[in-house]
Amino acid sequence: MMREPTTIKQKMVLECIDVFIRENGYSPTYRELGEELGLDPTSVFQIVMKLQDKGYLSTKNGKQRTIRLIDYDGC
Repeated sequence: MMREPTTIKQKMVLECIDVFIRENGYSPTYRELGEELGLDPTSVFQIVMKLQDKGYLSTKNGKQRTIRLIDYDGC
């Protein structure tokens, strides 16, 4: 299945999530992503939701550290 392409910011978020999970063994919070990327948590949340809609990741609403990449092998 062909997924909708990502924007530059979406690619940055995916890469940051991937690196964070590899280094820590668990997913980052929106605040941690925002601090790393220079974005506010609300912007990160919106980007993550768009990536979820596109099929690049999944989350559990209302739960911390539940971001999971789906078949991600880099952008």
